[in-house]
Amino acid sequence: MTDTPTPEQPTWLADPLLPNDIVTAAIDDHLKPFFRALSVRLTNEQAIRMGGALAMATKLIEPAVRDWRPILVLFGRPPAYMWGSGAGTNAYFPDQTQDAYGTASGTTIFLDVDKLMTLRSGLDDVATVVVLEELVHTFLNVRDEPLAKVITAHLHGEIITDGTRYSWNDAATWPDDDPDDGE
Repeated sequence: MTDTPTPEQPTWLADPLLPNDIVTAAIDDHLKPFFRALSVRLTNEQAIRMGGALAMATKLIEPAVRDWRPILVLFGRPPAYMWGSGAGTNAYFPDQTQDAYGTASGTTIFLDVDKLMTLRSGLDDVATVVVLEELVHTFLNVRDEPLAKVITAHLHGEIITDGTRYSWNDAATWPDDDPDDGE
């Protein structure tokens, strides 16, 4: 696909989500059938980091999942457009009132690549936690945000939570937490 829109591709769809097997390559073979990944064009560094976070989060959640079902993981920038195959175009608009790195709805997970790539220290670990929390929402059908954080911290093993934010077990703060933010 070129950067120049074609007559079949509207200008607002210049960076659509397309199938990306690179980000699912590191997932264990017996779980790959349950993951379909779509992404915007990713650099090799982005694909490796996002794929590594997805693979690690999958390993961490595997013991807790009883009934695996196919899910769609979108690595993109909001709003996310999925180019259809004759059936039209789907658009996914995650709630942008929250400063979220990811969000889950039903069997779809949206991960904001740009936000994940800007995390400071421990990028891969932080990205793994973000992906793991969205997998908790999706595979364990957890709607409650504080409960999802508690389950995520339990499955991860190296983080703790008060139900609103995470911190590392060594009492270091979460990379984006500002101790003076009034929360």
